[in-house]
Amino acid sequence: MNTTANEELLDRYLSGACSPEEQKQVEQWLDRQETGDNAWAQMDASAKAAWMASLYRDIRHTVAAGDEPNIIQAPVIPFYRRTLFRVSAAAMVLLLLGSGMYYWLGRQKPATTVAVRQPARDVAPGGNKAVLTLAGGEQIVLDSAANGLLTQQGGTGIHKQDGQIVYDRPRAADPGYQALVYNTMTTPRGGQYQLTLPDGTKVWLNAASSIHYPTAFAGKERRVSVTGEVYFEVAHTGNPFIVEINAASGKQAEVEVLGTHFNINAYDDEPAIHTTLLEGKVRISAGGTILLPGQQAQLSVAGGSPQVVSRVDTEQVMAWKNHLFKFDSVDLKKVMRQLARWYNIDVSYEGNAPVSEMFFGEMQRSLNLSQVLKGLGGMGVHFRIEGRRLIVTQ
Repeated sequence: MNTTANEELLDRYLSGACSPEEQKQVEQWLDRQETGDNAWAQMDASAKAAWMASLYRDIRHTVAAGDEPNIIQAPVIPFYRRTLFRVSAAAMVLLLLGSGMYYWLGRQKPATTVAVRQPARDVAPGGNKAVLTLAGGEQIVLDSAANGLLTQQGGTGIHKQDGQIVYDRPRAADPGYQALVYNTMTTPRGGQYQLTLPDGTKVWLNAASSIHYPTAFAGKERRVSVTGEVYFEVAHTGNPFIVEINAASGKQAEVEVLGTHFNINAYDDEPAIHTTLLEGKVRISAGGTILLPGQQAQLSVAGGSPQVVSRVDTEQVMAWKNHLFKFDSVDLKKVMRQLARWYNIDVSYEGNAPVSEMFFGEMQRSLNLSQVLKGLGGMGVHFRIEGRRLIVTQ
């Protein structure tokens, strides 16, 4: 049976429109998904029917009211997204268009209460925070700087406009145009920022990231260097745009483009450098690999040639820029690394924490940490918050 047929069958099952044969088919499929601690398989027929009927009424009521679900008050909803019904390979996820809810039928018990000790002071999400380091070493804290002209570097005006930095486009006749004057923008953990370079290229920095660049692109190529995670929308000028990745740490790679949209994830605590192309064409220096839209190059920090993934989930890659966490088959430790960077926390593990669990779902990055943990707890993971330290337990 194809995915569309599965979705239609699930919809009929939830609405009570299945034939007896179809109902038996769905329930047999659910029973086969996992054994042992599978909550669904352990329920008798009447419990299954009551739970599914209650679930269906709840989500239909939410849609009819036009409300967004409150994930904190819904003990069986780890994440939410707006999409159609689908079947996951690792867990049976029921989604309802418009409700934005995820329902899990995996290892979760149907009425589980997420074990998160509420901190006296919750941890707020990150925001627009960055430091601009000028050529002479002077630093400007951008989140506290006023809008308007901040300064000039190499004859180029630098402006703050509504949470982003914009460089004037210099002209060859401007004083200092030929001089190589470099600036660096750095975001802390818990920060993000947007930048428009002197050639019009737009840049987004995720938390704990940086970009080093000239205040004017006067030569035959445009060259910048980055760390962390950075998304580019490169302006078309005819001159190659080259991005050096982690040049200072000895894990150097280069991405060369003419005009394109792409994302680079090169955090030191990740096992590989990921370059994902959304539009145009890029060349990775290691091995001379060419990427086409929708492809991703994965370069191990240990070296070697990049491995190319032909069909990558670009929505998941770009979720951070769209103010979301999006996890499709992402293990717990990778989830925790993202939370550590965005909430500026340290993460540790106690006992037999289920680090191999795979997470699926979507959640706004504007939520406080305890709200995110409420969602994650639907997988049976327990957490404890101590100041800015998050402890993952059994």
